[in-house]
Amino acid sequence: MRFRSDVDNFKSVNDTYGHPQMDVVLKQVARVVRKSSMMPTPRRAMGVRRWP
Repeated sequence: MRFRSDVDNFKSVNDTYGHPQMDVVLKQVARVVRKSSMMPTPRRAMGVRRWP
């Protein structure tokens, strides 16, 4: 599954705070999207996880 998004004011934040800080922001955005897209399942609720 692929996901595409537009981060508001990306260029201005990147220009103001630099690439390292923007990397932190993008990782936080990715974490929020990943966490919000996880569907609750009975197995996950019981703490059952898959091993990779």
